[in-house]
Amino acid sequence: MGSTAAGAESSSSSPIFNWSYDVFLSFRGEDTRSNFTGHLYMFLRQKGVNVFIDDGLKRGEQISETLFKTIQNSLIFIVIFSENYASSTWCLDELVEIMECKKSKGQKVLPIFYKVDPSDVRKQNDWFREGLAKHEANFMEKIPIWRDALTTAGNLSGWHLGTMGKEADLIQDIVKEVLSILNHTKSLNANDHLVGIDSKIEFLYRKEEMYKFECVNMLGIYGIGGIGKTTLAKANLKYDLEVVDLDWGINIIKNRLRSKKVLILLDDVDKLEQLQALVGGYDWFGQGTKIIVTTRNKQLLVSHGFDKMYEVQGLSKDEAMELFRRHAFKYLQPSSNYLDLSARATRYCTGHPLALIVLGSFLCDRSDLAEWSGILDGFENSLRKDIKDILQLSFDGLEDEVKEIFLDISCLLVGERVSYVKKMLSECHLILDFGITKLKDLSLIRYEDDRVQMHDLIKQMGHKIVHDESHDQPGKRSRLWLEKDILEVFSNNSGSDAVKAIKLVLTDPKRVIDLDPEAFRSMKNLRILMVDGNVRFCKKIKYLPNGLKWIKWHRFAHPSLPSCFITKDLVGLDLQHSFITNFGKGLQNCMRLKLLDLRHSVILKKIYESYTAPNLEELYLSNCPNLKTIPKSFLSLRKLVTLDLHHCVNLKKIPRSYISWEALEDLDLSHCKKLEKIPDISSASNLRSLSFEQCTNLVMIHDSIGSLTKLVTLKLQNCSNLKKLPRYISWKFLQDLNLSWCKKLEEIPDFSSTSNLKHLSLEQCTSLRVVHDSIGSLSKLVSLNLEKCSYLEKLPSYLKLKSLQNLTLSGCCKLETFPEIDENMKSLYILRLDSTAIRELPPSIGYLTHLYMFDLKGCTNLISLPCTTHLLKSLGELHLSGSSRFEMFSYIWDPTINPVRSSSKIMETSLTSEFFHSRVPKESLCFKHFTLLDLEGCNISNVDFLEILCNVASSLSSILLSENNFSSLPSCLHKFMSLRNLELRNCKFLQEIPNLPLRIQRVDATGCVSLSRSPDNIVDIISSEHIISSEQINFAWLRNRPRGIREFVLMNNGIPEWFSYQIASNAIMVTFQHNRDTKITLATSVTFRVDGDSDQGMALVSCNILIGCRLDRRYMRKFPKSASEYTWLVETSETYRGSSLEMNDWNDVIVWFEAVKCPEVVTIRRCGVYFTEKVSGMQNAVKEPRAIYTYFNQPEKLRPRWYRDVVKSFAQELSAESADSKYGDSKTK
Repeated sequence: MGSTAAGAESSSSSPIFNWSYDVFLSFRGEDTRSNFTGHLYMFLRQKGVNVFIDDGLKRGEQISETLFKTIQNSLIFIVIFSENYASSTWCLDELVEIMECKKSKGQKVLPIFYKVDPSDVRKQNDWFREGLAKHEANFMEKIPIWRDALTTAGNLSGWHLGTMGKEADLIQDIVKEVLSILNHTKSLNANDHLVGIDSKIEFLYRKEEMYKFECVNMLGIYGIGGIGKTTLAKANLKYDLEVVDLDWGINIIKNRLRSKKVLILLDDVDKLEQLQALVGGYDWFGQGTKIIVTTRNKQLLVSHGFDKMYEVQGLSKDEAMELFRRHAFKYLQPSSNYLDLSARATRYCTGHPLALIVLGSFLCDRSDLAEWSGILDGFENSLRKDIKDILQLSFDGLEDEVKEIFLDISCLLVGERVSYVKKMLSECHLILDFGITKLKDLSLIRYEDDRVQMHDLIKQMGHKIVHDESHDQPGKRSRLWLEKDILEVFSNNSGSDAVKAIKLVLTDPKRVIDLDPEAFRSMKNLRILMVDGNVRFCKKIKYLPNGLKWIKWHRFAHPSLPSCFITKDLVGLDLQHSFITNFGKGLQNCMRLKLLDLRHSVILKKIYESYTAPNLEELYLSNCPNLKTIPKSFLSLRKLVTLDLHHCVNLKKIPRSYISWEALEDLDLSHCKKLEKIPDISSASNLRSLSFEQCTNLVMIHDSIGSLTKLVTLKLQNCSNLKKLPRYISWKFLQDLNLSWCKKLEEIPDFSSTSNLKHLSLEQCTSLRVVHDSIGSLSKLVSLNLEKCSYLEKLPSYLKLKSLQNLTLSGCCKLETFPEIDENMKSLYILRLDSTAIRELPPSIGYLTHLYMFDLKGCTNLISLPCTTHLLKSLGELHLSGSSRFEMFSYIWDPTINPVRSSSKIMETSLTSEFFHSRVPKESLCFKHFTLLDLEGCNISNVDFLEILCNVASSLSSILLSENNFSSLPSCLHKFMSLRNLELRNCKFLQEIPNLPLRIQRVDATGCVSLSRSPDNIVDIISSEHIISSEQINFAWLRNRPRGIREFVLMNNGIPEWFSYQIASNAIMVTFQHNRDTKITLATSVTFRVDGDSDQGMALVSCNILIGCRLDRRYMRKFPKSASEYTWLVETSETYRGSSLEMNDWNDVIVWFEAVKCPEVVTIRRCGVYFTEKVSGMQNAVKEPRAIYTYFNQPEKLRPRWYRDVVKSFAQELSAESADSKYGDSKTK
């Protein structure tokens, strides 16, 4: 046998510990000391591994205390099992201690089976049986312990060296594994504080595939200063790789390394020339070479052609807290008093490792909470120099203009939309696009949800840079954003030419402040003014700096705009939520204005005709409810790109004048409920998006709209009076058309020209009777929605919609026929035909090979499905509930059963059942994705078709058979191994339920009045160990319940006898003694009656579980008012242990059932508990916890304050009633 590696044990991180030795060698000296073990020891030492080998210890029959301590202080154990290993009691005692350390401290055990079979070690056969036999006379009491250790060690993954194996190769593999484990537990700098590195390394190698040996791998790591780039790069290094001297010349590197596999780490690269000189090209190095570069500038990596790049992110919330605690508390567990302050500290650092280390170290050994709070105040108000110096390196390398862009963003614009930031700054900075890109490449800014974001510490650095411009005089700083600084400048009129931007935000909506506008005269270089809040001026504004380019003043409190607001350079005027009544009077110098935003100006009545802004590109007037018209001058804005008038509910008309909106792309008139007509807008030839949503008075749209060839989106939903569309349309780029709820729309035009249409919605077009045949040929259509078109009678006779994924015809109650399907319609995923009058489906339905959801609920005219249904191989859900005339299920799943009647229509088509049989062999029939079968209320009297289904749909997880007439279920139900949910409600003739699969989660048999027998294997189901230990269970069907819950609802069944603890009450308590090995997994059961009429709604019953004096779980379920007896079983596979239980003390499990809703109709008769795993120390006492009733009626938020005391005091009360209950016989109250 050769040397084979069985895969070493997983090397997850061990707990932090100062190990005396890296490796401890356990071996039988006479077998391997002079050969294998000696060679392994030598190779490990050469790699710098600290190895313990017991040459210096005197052997005896018992291991010394010194050796025990050595074992306990070693990280890795290499156990070399050889022929005579078990003959040494010394070796066996070593092994016992080694396995105990593995269990208690998580140390690593690497077994080597040296010329012995691993199974001989596991089962103590051959040499190991003989070795143990020699010790039976003197060490009989140790034999079981030694056997257990050998069995456990023999089950570990390791290496097996056969008699013909190559020792050198095996030793090399072992050394690599040891170095790999050590690399997880030690950094190159012997830094024990690394947190969050393992997850990043794992992601990095999984994402970038850096273990490819057939090519040269270049990985670029970038991010802001102090974020952990160098640490992550070092964590990639292995102990056995060569590192190149970075001072070698280019020619030396190319000549010497061209054929070698090497590792190169270039840290903190800031110039492209450095990369070109040291790692010029892929052809400089041998295959398998790994090159890692860290930099703050992503563009350097892009320019040099790095195909693998990784931006280092901050630590997660948990990782940040761990790193902070290590430095603030030196690994000690902090008291609860420090939790809030620790959370505050980590929030401030926002995952930045350097900041966490600095702040944690600074707070270390400071025990006064007030001092902690004061220090955090200081950090939050001013960035520490040691953190700022690291972060500012990136800023210092920027061009002057890019620095200005950075400071504008950090002080004013973090969190604003990307487009808004670019509009505002484009007129202020000539190199804006270059600057924004550079800041992104340096990770100084990022885009998140279409907004510009910045790390909090980076933002604080920007604030500090501006603050340092003038420590004592805010009026001499370039940007003002703190309220106190702005108030000081305006109060003292202390502004200066240095001020370039002001941002004043009042967070309290009730607060009003007054400013002196004369202060603006000293700020001649002011470019940006941003105000949000109730800010007024105590004097009339007579002056604003001419260089002002952008005014953003939300909640502008004056009724009109002073003429001085329109400066000659003004580009943007954003006055959202203003109190302006009339706009534009006297405003004539608006030549450069590109954006005007008056949204939500609720008292705006008029915009003057005299107001002109010929270069205006964006005009926002939405939610101005008192605006009745727009000036004619707006119709000639040739550069206008966006016009937003939505929710101008009193806007009646757009002036009838020539419109010249040549540049217009987006026009929104939605919710203009009084708008009656649309003028000719044929000049808007570039229009891409047009919305008339909820223009409820709109009767028709102008024919010119039909000629807008560049239109992409047209929204007309809820135009309830719209009767027709333009007769001729040429929307060749149209992708989305929404005509939902156009209840008077009677017809739609020819759509042949809309070849790019993807989404068409005609939902609730209740006057529509026919769909134009052109709809059936839209090759790019993805979704077609005709839901509740209640008068629709006819569809196109043939559908060639090869891109269609979703077709909805639900509620088309007059639709009787379904069209033929083209063979290329393989993309359809969802087909909803529920509540239609369709009588039959064409055999061509079999072409829908990707159909997943097929909804035929309430199709009362449908008798059968076509014989080609078995070709729907992707079918996942079939809904037939309420299709009361439906017959013949079997042939759907088995085409050899051919019930097709001699219908001339079916026989004439080329798609006969014989056609499909000839192409699909029976052995290929398999519905791999089929998970749900819904046959509720289908008037079924025989369910034998399930016998066929269990062989072809093994993935079926939910079967809904409620409200049918069958009397029995087939015995094959237990073969549905994926079945989780079985619904049998109101199957009034059903007499028994056969055995079910062990993984069943929910059985609902409410209303099954004839049911006399439950499954024989219900005990196996409820206590199935497989289901409890599995973490791969699919709970998707039980969306609103915690994972791990299984439940059964049965009629007229008492609590099963195998429930160990039962009581005639609605609450039960069982007491047990807890130790560290105690595990609790339980099932609960309750029997109760619900009175009343089923038409009067549902009663809500809850199951509450308290473990160790704490409300741990609460489950709820609705039950119909039906004068019925129910048995409800709830089983949780959750294992309770540990923190909520009192060690070595008596603890309680309390289960409480109550009617949460309609308690007057619910009578709880009996409840019980069944422990699905054995609980050590279980007390044989069952009690009724009367005293706790009162507290369950308290508000939920109040309960945790005194749960523990209440339950404990009640337990003492019960103990007093029964003095022998702790250790006595079972007693039930």
